[in-house]
Amino acid sequence: MSLYDLENARKLKKAGEKLGREGLAKRTLAIAEKIIKDGSYKGAIKGAGQMKAICQACNFDVYWQEKASIGFFEEYDTLLSIADMLEPGDV
Repeated sequence: MSLYDLENARKLKKAGEKLGREGLAKRTLAIAEKIIKDGSYKGAIKGAGQMKAICQACNFDVYWQEKASIGFFEEYDTLLSIADMLEPGDV
């Protein structure tokens, strides 16, 4: 991990401490609503990036970090299963 990544992780953890569980959850819901309202692929991926920052901010709290990790690995398994069923270029 680069120094830049470590600094970002430190800043996000500190932000997570300030926002707390409720603040991070509310922010996640706001992003999800924006993704749905926008309805575009580009907006969806941008929202995923925003949620990545929230997941990193969850590192302030062991319980929230665990929930984020569970979600990551659920999606990890789903993506790999979907990719295994597709040929390159299929959607």
